[in-house]
Amino acid sequence: MKIKFLSIVLFLASGFLATANKDSLSYSAGYANDVFYSTKTGVVSTTARATWDIAFSTYKMSSSIIINDGSGVELYSYPNSDTSGWSSVDTSNMSTWSPMRNSEETWEDGAFSAYASGHPDYGWAVYNSVTHNLIGDSLFVIKLIDGSLKKMWIISKQSALSKYTFRFANIDGTNDTTVVLDCNPYSTKNYVYYSLSSRQLLDREPAKDSWDLLFTKYIAAQPSGGFYTVTGVLSNNGVEVAKASQIDTTIVNWADFSMSDFRSVIGWDWKAFSMTTFSYQVADSLVYFIKNIDGEIYKLRFTGFAGSSTGKVYLTKNMLSATAINAAEKNYSFKIFPNPANENISIQPNADFGNNSAITIFDVNGKIVFYKSNILQNENINVSEFSKGLYFVKLENKSLVSFNKLIVN
Repeated sequence: MKIKFLSIVLFLASGFLATANKDSLSYSAGYANDVFYSTKTGVVSTTARATWDIAFSTYKMSSSIIINDGSGVELYSYPNSDTSGWSSVDTSNMSTWSPMRNSEETWEDGAFSAYASGHPDYGWAVYNSVTHNLIGDSLFVIKLIDGSLKKMWIISKQSALSKYTFRFANIDGTNDTTVVLDCNPYSTKNYVYYSLSSRQLLDREPAKDSWDLLFTKYIAAQPSGGFYTVTGVLSNNGVEVAKASQIDTTIVNWADFSMSDFRSVIGWDWKAFSMTTFSYQVADSLVYFIKNIDGEIYKLRFTGFAGSSTGKVYLTKNMLSATAINAAEKNYSFKIFPNPANENISIQPNADFGNNSAITIFDVNGKIVFYKSNILQNENINVSEFSKGLYFVKLENKSLVSFNKLIVN
């Protein structure tokens, strides 16, 4: 019953999975939540947005520190002094200062690096070529969600240890706080989040290899000029997206479009508010081709947006190509017993697959009917509620992929 991986890849790419599957998610009323979304499995997690102010990249060689601009956090470089002026920060002329923003193109260029001039200057810090650490040389004023002001100094990042040290206080110097933030416990995430108002570290992001898209609010440049808060979609690190507009939405030839790793390719302008119907309308000739975190190609199209009352988003998606064609020469396989089946099956991987493997089962239309990660060496699955017919079973880990057939009687 085994099918060689290359044959399955070609079968999928030829349109076998061209049938779109409907899905939906919600920012919640008032767009209060962030939604981390996987093209493969749907919503991964939903979490309140207005709980954090700044976030630090967990990558040892990263200098990225972002702000929660979607919830109203504003950042300003203090223009009157370097770090020696900590005790005398003056905000009387703050109205003349220009805000610093997260980049729309890349997660790496967070707001704290907005004025970076290039190595060894990373905006908030200068790289030390002897220790390989980042040494903070700038002061900042940050406006929190509640409108209060704090002065702030990112003192250092110990790169090898993945530890940040930062200091913040009220403008008058009260509530002076120094924090040593260890990123190592959060190495499976992109960022560690922190609330300056509550002085709390927040673990609010799912594992970085579990999601592809973030439905959120953020600051974006407008075609007419200026910057405004928008409700939109950002891509995870490692995800690529191609935008195909003014086309027949049944199109599946994703290879004809150029993929980009910019985080805001999907962005916010896939919908627009109609003053005629007083509701949001989504573009009817627009699709996105997404190379997800696992290298699979999905087509995504928005079909509805409810606005701030519920924050509901409606979409369709379907896989166009499976992952890791370069693994085709290796016939990594697994057994399904019994097959055909009508109640329970046992998935029995060979020794090349460890306990960190995942199983996905598709029906003949490409709809995912079962998914489980971190499977056991002999995984038992109840298929008694599956409709009778042919299914395709995919077993994968970070480097290996194998397909097999399953027939349910």
